[in-house]
Amino acid sequence: MEILPEAGDAVQLVSGARGFATRVIRRLRGDIYVDGLGLPSLTAVAPGSLLGLRWEREDRWWVAPVRVLDILDPLTIVVVRAEGPAHPVEQRRSPRITVSLPMEYRLLRPDSRPVLASTLDISAVGLRFPAERQLWRGVSLRITLQIGGRTLALLGRVTRVDAQPRLIRGRQLWETAVEFYQVPAATRQTLETYIREVTRYREARAAGTAAPIDPGKEGGKADARPASAGA
Repeated sequence: MEILPEAGDAVQLVSGARGFATRVIRRLRGDIYVDGLGLPSLTAVAPGSLLGLRWEREDRWWVAPVRVLDILDPLTIVVVRAEGPAHPVEQRRSPRITVSLPMEYRLLRPDSRPVLASTLDISAVGLRFPAERQLWRGVSLRITLQIGGRTLALLGRVTRVDAQPRLIRGRQLWETAVEFYQVPAATRQTLETYIREVTRYREARAAGTAAPIDPGKEGGKADARPASAGA
């Protein structure tokens, strides 16, 4: 299966020892359209240049060799094409599990109303969830998360948003990625413990040795069920 970043994914274009943070606008098979407006210089991404494209997927960082095909004006879109298969280069800084957990989110301003949602996946440093409206990258959110029978209050910053809504759990929603910040040590420990226990339970279940009660029993068995990402 071909592994390449999708529209909305945060990526880095790597030239030598330098990495330029940007995002994917669209992908057509092996051709990837990357936002060039945020790049400090277009010299390193001139047509014909061979670069590395780096992004994260699940619990790993991936890199693929890409060739710059064109730079589209006036929007400054860099078009690159994969020149070879992607390969993992390192583990993520925190394991991630696919799971549906009840959550609320709202903006930091006082008049912002909470919106109900549920996670697509979670790690000790962030989560993904389907939002009813398209949020914008960099905005901060107050997040209330129900996990293992406990309520966690978190601050998160949006790092990625799908460019277009897609069918998730029967509705047209925007997949949104959030990175936590200012996380108290006790809260991080709760997240890490929960993720470790769910991972251990799923591995044991796959091997046919799982206990009859999953790690989410204190908050309801649904806590440890994998999330359904829809079509």
